[in-house]
Amino acid sequence: MRKISFVLIVAIVAIFAVSCDYEPVISKVKIQMVKVAPEKGDAFYIGKYEVTQKEWRAVMDTKPAGNLSGDDYPIENVSYDEVLEFIEKLNDKTNAGYRLPTREEWEIAAYAANRQFHKYSGTSDSLDAYAWYKNNSQDVHNEAQTHPVGTKSPNALGIYDMSGNVSEMTADIAINPDYVYTKGGTCKSVPAACEIKALDSIPSYGGVRGIRCGFRLVRDAK
Repeated sequence: MRKISFVLIVAIVAIFAVSCDYEPVISKVKIQMVKVAPEKGDAFYIGKYEVTQKEWRAVMDTKPAGNLSGDDYPIENVSYDEVLEFIEKLNDKTNAGYRLPTREEWEIAAYAANRQFHKYSGTSDSLDAYAWYKNNSQDVHNEAQTHPVGTKSPNALGIYDMSGNVSEMTADIAINPDYVYTKGGTCKSVPAACEIKALDSIPSYGGVRGIRCGFRLVRDAK
């Protein structure tokens, strides 16, 4: 009888330890940021990489991505509401003031703060060295797939994957107020859809998830 009681006590302690261990995981999420100082307007910081599945899981404890190949793959297949919830939870624990970029901020960062006016983020020529897109993202089954963040060349500011891989949500509501603008194109996109000026959108209501749609974070420069 004594032995059974001991096992139960150990099990309860173990469950309690796991539940208490979760909250500090959120506060340990550190987003690598790059400072963007445009020629006109206020400076800001933007994520060096798209938010990864590891970072998402630490905050949300869910696995919505279509491609679950690894921690360093970008989070995707998430809704606008879920992203806002992620940001709120992360800010509650870190007090960092993270948010989604505006369309203008996203484009300024992609153009490298107006210093290099490229067609794509990092180049005006071949996308192969800078982006995962329709022509180079196929797996062994010839299906376009996302890839780990930061595995292509960055733009002049050191920011990765702003063209291709996953499209990125912005904070700007589209002309149709039920949609939010996205930028950058995806691993399935043709080059034209990966251009910095290109614009797309996903529903911003009802928890509708954007296929191959993820995001990167911004915070104000202090």
